[in-house]
Amino acid sequence: MENNLVIYRKYRPRNFSDVIGQEHLVKTIIYSISKNRPAHAYLFSGTRGVGKTTVARLIAKAVNCKERIKNGELRIKNNKKIPASSSQLLVSNYEPCNKCSSCLSIDRGSSVDLLELDAASHRGIEEAKALIESVKYPPVEALYKVFIIDEVHMLTREAFNSLLKTIEEPPSYVIFILATTEPQKVPQTIISRCQYFEFKRLTLNQIREKVKKILEAEKIKMDKKSLDFIAQGGRGSLRDTESLLEQVISQSKKEIVWQDLEDILGIINPEAIRDFLRLIFAKDAKKALEFASQIFERGKDMVQFADQIIDYLRKIVLGKIDKSLLEVHNLGKEEEEDIAELGKSISEKNAIKMIEFFSQAGKDIGKYPLGQMSIEIATIEAVELLK
Repeated sequence: MENNLVIYRKYRPRNFSDVIGQEHLVKTIIYSISKNRPAHAYLFSGTRGVGKTTVARLIAKAVNCKERIKNGELRIKNNKKIPASSSQLLVSNYEPCNKCSSCLSIDRGSSVDLLELDAASHRGIEEAKALIESVKYPPVEALYKVFIIDEVHMLTREAFNSLLKTIEEPPSYVIFILATTEPQKVPQTIISRCQYFEFKRLTLNQIREKVKKILEAEKIKMDKKSLDFIAQGGRGSLRDTESLLEQVISQSKKEIVWQDLEDILGIINPEAIRDFLRLIFAKDAKKALEFASQIFERGKDMVQFADQIIDYLRKIVLGKIDKSLLEVHNLGKEEEEDIAELGKSISEKNAIKMIEFFSQAGKDIGKYPLGQMSIEIATIEAVELLK
């Protein structure tokens, strides 16, 4: 069964120590739980795919872990048990056991005492009232009844007002965990009643290392260029990166090379992006338009084409400002040289303007009857900019 799970579920952290990039807040959360003083309400904010709901589920496991709460003692990794009042607790070693019935039911998604609500599709007053009604009933099997409300900013004003009193003074057996990508839309009255944690965007290196670990676990080899593209493809979201990796793995063999990515994802070789930009920088509109037409006729994804152009232009801008800014991209020597060479042909201001042209082109792909037309418009604008 485990082998049939999609990548992001199969490799979702089962321990706090597996969560990447959020050490600053995980340590604080673990400490309060280890002291048997979890907050009655948490608010997690951050971009999509950085671990908000993952940490929420880990909290649900930790507060309800039967090994941890047995005999009023705490369980830590080295199997030593110390009282909850001890000041010597090694926070970095504390984890839920992942073996008791409570931990396993939460991992399986079958726990009756963990209730998850997607506010994007359940945002009205009636849903809020139903949730408040269920708060009245104590947990069936666990110590705490945990409510996770994802995209909480989507709730209506009436729903927020209805929840306010319950979040402020919930029963002692209830924990609310609210998650949002847009904290500015959450009423201050709600925020002030929660313990607020802001999740950091994951770095490219952190995502790359996670992808490497997944590939090792799946016994799959991938060349460096493909690995770097997959890591960048999620744009800072680990979940999106894992979904992209899932798409590639499900349709390929045990050794993945760049050609596999081109065939499966419809992407274009970075060398082709470089050649296309060279034509633009040479102010050769005719050849640049012919090049874009060939990309389209080969059945490539034109939105992906626009995204790759933008990414290459961004690297040119960063390289012109300071070469060290490109280090996080882990580029090869040849690619660094290509970027530096192209950078000599354009100013930072014009490169940024071209990013705007192709960004708009990506948004307008479906606007015109011909799929490549928005790219052609951006190409002409870019050439005219340099004249």
